[in-house]
Amino acid sequence: QKTPSYIRVTKASSPVVYTNPVSSINAAIELFSGNDASVFVTGSLLPIAKQVAENLQKKNISVSLFSMPQIKPLDEKTILREAKKMKKIITIEDHYITGGLGSAVSEVIAASNAQIPVLRLGIKDVFTSVTGSVDYLLSLHDLSAEGIEKSIINFIK
Repeated sequence: QKTPSYIRVTKASSPVVYTNPVSSINAAIELFSGNDASVFVTGSLLPIAKQVAENLQKKNISVSLFSMPQIKPLDEKTILREAKKMKKIITIEDHYITGGLGSAVSEVIAASNAQIPVLRLGIKDVFTSVTGSVDYLLSLHDLSAEGIEKSIINFIK
């Protein structure tokens, strides 16, 4: 690539999520197909989001799960397709909810005049003065599997 790039790499080891080669990082990668909501996730929360999608299936809640390997350029085509066919959109990111994936997806949906609610899961736009392990911080910001699952269930019902 001949332009500046930014790659975010987590410090903790992450499980393998993709079993097939990824043909392009420019497009959303669908991991699950569902009917209740579409979930777009980026960053190190992908394995947790996959676990949540599997847990929700056991509770008769089916979500489409899309991995977003990059935010810019954003796969607007997939976002708009899902906004037209789903009842709700959810974004999950290991980032502040402002200025990241949730903001970008919300802007695409707003510009299209789609009348669909969006739930942005991430770090709230507040200063965090605590430190701790990855698991502790995810739990603190409701980004653990349990926190994400509870937020999605409350949003869908």
